[in-house]
Amino acid sequence: ILILMPKSMLSIGGQLTLFYAFVIQMIAPKVERLGKIKQSLVYALALSFLVLPVLIFDFHVFQPFSILLTFAFSFLFDVLLLPLLLLSFLFSFLGIILPIHALFNGLEAVIHGIDQIIHYPLVFGSIGSWTFLLLLILAGLLIDFWKNKNFRLCLFILISLCYLSCKIPLHPSITMMDVGQGD
Repeated sequence: ILILMPKSMLSIGGQLTLFYAFVIQMIAPKVERLGKIKQSLVYALALSFLVLPVLIFDFHVFQPFSILLTFAFSFLFDVLLLPLLLLSFLFSFLGIILPIHALFNGLEAVIHGIDQIIHYPLVFGSIGSWTFLLLLILAGLLIDFWKNKNFRLCLFILISLCYLSCKIPLHPSITMMDVGQGD
């Protein structure tokens, strides 16, 4: 992909891919002794919370329900979708087509149904570059010092204050709106 599109890692998809891979590599030694379901839960929680600074920096919003969806879909992908896609690929060489498109349509309907119930995300607003950098450093320190409970509590407090400073800025700001009165 990098040969065909060398700037693909500069897009938000490339950034999230690299960040997800980094987080997985950082927490993998800490969760390898857990059971399969606990591992999926830890990965879903860690990925959702640790990638939050990147999401807020680019989109300014976060949907808290995505944590549960990440857990459910990662488990569903490992147990059902990946084996079905592999079987579909192997059977395609024999000319047999598995009707799994309906499964994807059903999953899309579930996501739209959940969106109808819980539509509104948390709006954090614009995050400053220094706050973004501080959040990334604090997230890395949180992973490294996870076993130290006192330091972990201090890091959680600092991270919470950083997110609060995004919602309630410490410096004055002016918001301008064009309401479109038909000038």
